[in-house]
Amino acid sequence: MSKNNEFVKIRPEGKGILVNWGLTIFYKKKESGRLACSIPSFNISFTANDEETALTKGKALTRIFFDHFFVHTKNGLKNVALELHKLGYRAANNAYTIHKLSHNQIIPTKFKNDNVIVPAAFQDANQIMVESEMQVA
Repeated sequence: MSKNNEFVKIRPEGKGILVNWGLTIFYKKKESGRLACSIPSFNISFTANDEETALTKGKALTRIFFDHFFVHTKNGLKNVALELHKLGYRAANNAYTIHKLSHNQIIPTKFKNDNVIVPAAFQDANQIMVESEMQVA
């Protein structure tokens, strides 16, 4: 099981938003030699040829997650806050934070996911910790 290092930070930066996140990628070698990978905190599964590719794909897929909400949807801040809440991420003062973000008021926020449920197939899998960030205009 992951060591509760799953987080998402959202904060204003200049005229935009800076989003930082940390997560755990679980991976196991399949009979084919490829890696079956899972990011349970984002409900993402994928395959990769090796650990380096798993790391690259994991970063790219989570970036696509945030890119979808901030770039390709209306009310991105509200939608990403609600989706993170659905995935189990909580802020210290969660109700207040969700309320502010739902009204597109950018406040410095750190969401943590302390209850990540690792799929049974990945209980004894290898793990890679990943941190990444993106700037949103």
